[in-house]
Amino acid sequence: MKLILRSVVCLCLVVPTAWADWVIESKIEGGATAGNAVTKIKGDKIRMDLSQGRFGPTSVILDGKTGDMINLMHTPKVVMKISGAAFKEQMTAAGKGKDPAANPKPEPTGQKEMVGGYECEIWKRTSEKGTVTFWVVKNHPQEAALKVLAKTVGTLSGEGDNGLPGQILRTTRDLGQLQVRTEMISIKEQEVDAKEFEAPEGYREMSAPSAPVAK
Repeated sequence: MKLILRSVVCLCLVVPTAWADWVIESKIEGGATAGNAVTKIKGDKIRMDLSQGRFGPTSVILDGKTGDMINLMHTPKVVMKISGAAFKEQMTAAGKGKDPAANPKPEPTGQKEMVGGYECEIWKRTSEKGTVTFWVVKNHPQEAALKVLAKTVGTLSGEGDNGLPGQILRTTRDLGQLQVRTEMISIKEQEVDAKEFEAPEGYREMSAPSAPVAK
């Protein structure tokens, strides 16, 4: 599960204007979840589909109102549901005892580069884990939808607000032996079926792991 959430973080809950539905496509290179990723947004509900994961294709569905989450592992047809309260408890327990300095805020490099036709500022975050580089665009025409994605990613990963001045179009993570690159390929307004945010029939439900006990 940690690998999935970290990959979702690379993808970089404000609700988009006019409650539009959005579909965002990204490409992941390197790591256990290398492949295509599709994020679907409908109101305050978000679904992220990864074409590859530890158990094959995987999906994460998040309800922005309640914080409830559904994890789908499609090959074994397994669903794992976590309530918003339980997920918050897990994130709180996981964060206890951690030094905030171990996850510093990104810093500007002063460099710029074009990504997908948009001029981006390059920001970097360096810690004992490695270096993460962000290509950040300001005033993107679909900024509202990208904000939904960014805040959702912060919620799932437990990292919160990334502190960047715009929206992320590309991310590279150099973590020693692991290098992962994620880039947004397309974003479009498109109607999404409400059933996409429900657990499908025929999946076996598995209990969610309990929050670790603080020592």
